[in-house]
Amino acid sequence: MKDLSMHIMDLVENAIRAGADTVQVEVVSDPNRKEMYITVKDNGKGVRPEELPLLLDPFYTTKEGKKVGLGIPLFNETCKRCGGELVIKPNGMKGLWVQGRLLTDNIDLPPLGDLASAISGLMLLYPHVSISLLLAMGKEVLTVSTKDLTKVEDSWDAKSLLDLKAKIKEFLKRTLREVG
Repeated sequence: MKDLSMHIMDLVENAIRAGADTVQVEVVSDPNRKEMYITVKDNGKGVRPEELPLLLDPFYTTKEGKKVGLGIPLFNETCKRCGGELVIKPNGMKGLWVQGRLLTDNIDLPPLGDLASAISGLMLLYPHVSISLLLAMGKEVLTVSTKDLTKVEDSWDAKSLLDLKAKIKEFLKRTLREVG
């Protein structure tokens, strides 16, 4: 995948396919330690402990009719290529906790990409799912969620969704310039 926002989209969509109605995304960059953590937590059906190692196998998938599941293995490879690691574990009694650690000074680190469009697009596609995003870039923190949006029938009000997208874009533009 060409950027980190695509990995995040894939992880969120995996969670939703696994029955999650709540998905939390955290992107935390520590400029002092030159690390970035991307965490996705959900309350989907989760996996049994013995299945956890299988999630890293590109030829293992839980999707009906599919023969491969490349999302998590690709994110794992991106983390390793950037001097980091991927950790997957159960999220309490239900769901999954996936965290990638990447070194931000690594030459192979992909760009963050259009995270604002990725998150707002997921919120638009899945109005029945509570999606939240925590962005921490150095000392600056932004949190947004579907709770910030105005509901119109079974979807979101377009203006509130565009405002949320603009808020994320502005935050990233300002903080990424400050962080590095």
